[in-house]
Amino acid sequence: MQPHRLIENAQLDFALMPSRSKNWIFLAAVVAAFSAQAQELPFCADLQHIVRLAGTPDKFGSISGTVRQGSFHETLRPLPSWKDCTIYADKTYACDSDDITTAHGGEQQLNRAVYEVHACFGEGWWITDPVRTSQLYVVLHHPIGLVTMTISTDEDRPGIHVVRLIMFLRN
Repeated sequence: MQPHRLIENAQLDFALMPSRSKNWIFLAAVVAAFSAQAQELPFCADLQHIVRLAGTPDKFGSISGTVRQGSFHETLRPLPSWKDCTIYADKTYACDSDDITTAHGGEQQLNRAVYEVHACFGEGWWITDPVRTSQLYVVLHHPIGLVTMTISTDEDRPGIHVVRLIMFLRN
C-alpha cells in the first residue's frame, strides 16, 4: 500500500473511533510527550521527587543529610547540574547554579531554568505570580498551595552571578 493511503486510512480509522477512545489516545500522547521532554532535562526526575515530598508527613526529612550551620542541612538529593543544594529547617530546599560571569548571562540562565521547570511539570502545574515576579526574580505557586518556588539571579560575590532555585513548603 502506498504511504498516502496508509495516512488516509489511519485518519479515517481515527475519525470513526468513539470519542472516549479518542480522549484516551490523546491523553496517552500528551503523557508520552511530557515524559519524553522531561527525560531530556537533567534534573527533572529529581525535582519532581522533591516536590512530591511536600505532600508527605516527613516533608524534606527523608532527604536531609548532615548539619551544616544552624538549621541548614546537606541534602541527600541534590539536583543534577546544580550545586550547593541545602535544606533549611525541613521546609526549604535551595540550590545554586554554577558561577556565571555576567549579569546578562545570569538573566539568560534564569529564563532557561524557568522554562525547564515548566517543561518538567507540564502546563498549569506552576502558576507565575505576576505581582511578585520581575526580570530577575520569578515566583511560581503550586495550584493547590503545597509549594512556592522562586528562581532568581543575583551577584553572589563581586563579578560572579548565580541563579537560585528555592522551594518553600507552605503546609
